[in-house]
Amino acid sequence: MIFLTAGYMKVPAGLFRPGGGWSWTVIPMTVAVIRREDGRYVLVDCGFSRAEIEDPAAAFGVVRQYAFRLDRRRDPPRAVVDQLADRGIDPADVAAIVPTHLHLDHVGGFADFPNAEIVAREDELASGRRRGRNHGFIHLKGLDASGRARAVQLREEDRHGFPGHLDLFGDGRVVLLDARGHTAGSVAVLLTDPESGRSALMAGDAAYHPDELRTGRISLLARYTTFQKEWLRATWGRLRDFQSAHPETPVVLAHDLDCFRHLPH
Repeated sequence: MIFLTAGYMKVPAGLFRPGGGWSWTVIPMTVAVIRREDGRYVLVDCGFSRAEIEDPAAAFGVVRQYAFRLDRRRDPPRAVVDQLADRGIDPADVAAIVPTHLHLDHVGGFADFPNAEIVAREDELASGRRRGRNHGFIHLKGLDASGRARAVQLREEDRHGFPGHLDLFGDGRVVLLDARGHTAGSVAVLLTDPESGRSALMAGDAAYHPDELRTGRISLLARYTTFQKEWLRATWGRLRDFQSAHPETPVVLAHDLDCFRHLPH
């Protein structure tokens, strides 16, 4: 199990961190890569695609490209597909992409993996189709046209303190947990790598910054992007309980730079 980022976005700290001020900072778009028992690979989130990184104005529109500005100075951004190729992983060997939710910076890279099914909750797909591009769901039409979107439902029973779950392949390596709030069908994904013995909980944008979890204060950006704040706060509580019960398992927020730096790459 390794972790990558398709570049770093440059953002005002005060948007993502409660009380963070207005200096510029960079944040990753964390992607997890885990090998299945059959030797093929699963990605949790996938960042921007190669085409989006090369020409963001064409991909996102002139205005939106500034909201998702990539830092091109210190670490020139590279798509996940190219980083995997450096490690000898063919894009055709990626069997599935599991987005924590379907916002553009979490699922855009699906275009680079022609054989991968994109696994999302029915609630997330339905809500994304209704809310559309103005709410960050710019890839739903492309996903539908690809025929590779796979809608799933979680089992309505508790697992690790979350009110629903799905063991995606039945082997315990990729378990989806109900983490709704940021979007209608957000999931946290518990990954377990039996070869290394490591686990990690990919929590996506359930919180933009760990200070939201620690303090219970919602960030400025979350005030405007959260689908249902009551659900989000309930998910924060479950993530805190999970951290307490499993201190050896990192809770990985997609845009937490300090956490990303300490993950295996």
